[in-house]
Amino acid sequence: MKNMFFALATGLLASLTFTSAAPSSDPYAWSPALASYYSAVAQHIQDARASGAGTPSCDLSNVTLPAAPTPLPSPDGLSLALVAVGRGIQNYTCTNSTAEATPAAIGAVATLFNASCLAASYPDLLAMIPNIVLNLPDPSASDSTNTLGPSDIVLSGHHFFATNTTPVFELDSATDPSSHLGIVVGKKGANSTAPAAAPQGKYGAVPWLYLPATNTSETVGPKGVVRVGADIQGDEWKAVYRLLTAGGASPKTCEGQNSSSEGFSIDYSAVYYFYKGTS
Repeated sequence: MKNMFFALATGLLASLTFTSAAPSSDPYAWSPALASYYSAVAQHIQDARASGAGTPSCDLSNVTLPAAPTPLPSPDGLSLALVAVGRGIQNYTCTNSTAEATPAAIGAVATLFNASCLAASYPDLLAMIPNIVLNLPDPSASDSTNTLGPSDIVLSGHHFFATNTTPVFELDSATDPSSHLGIVVGKKGANSTAPAAAPQGKYGAVPWLYLPATNTSETVGPKGVVRVGADIQGDEWKAVYRLLTAGGASPKTCEGQNSSSEGFSIDYSAVYYFYKGTS
């Protein structure tokens, strides 16, 4: 029975153009989150067979953003260009290692994987992935990670901070150069606490964010890579949303934490939605 279930899940994933990459082929070794994921996969198999559905769509025009507990600015008038799962670390620093000191955020580092097709056709599966990958090794620690399980979504780029308050999203790491999208440089916008049901990780889930793109962003257009605000002859980067967060929050105090200049890191995962629009 267990082998039949795994074959069913693998068969669906292959038919949907994203293949299975479960940490273990033994369902009895799966985490509850991974078991729920493959249960949903099995249901999609049944639905696809019953309806005779064809190849899943990667059309992002009908994707709806998950609703934040505190509403974030709407992307009305913008077009969704990329959905990516980010897996990495949130970085913090402490002035000392006592209970009187509070951790300060100093940016993040993450690897971004293209989840646009999942977002377009299977948003329920996408919503499960941050919780699953939070418990997998951080791909940011490897230079050779080109896919992310359990759906083998492919490498799209990297997220880092140019300064403690300047998030950067490099979207030119895909193996296929035609999938390169440029660089998005964000700035502080709006935030919402993560939902109470968000995967907590060690200390809680980091907030959901709305990050307006700055004019130092770059996009790939007919003339190649062009700075946002220049003669792009098309849409330019306008906003990034960090949603569906899992883990990443700091402890409430610095007690027992590293107070050196290196600081300390907390694992996190999230789904990033990248929007374009006209000038």
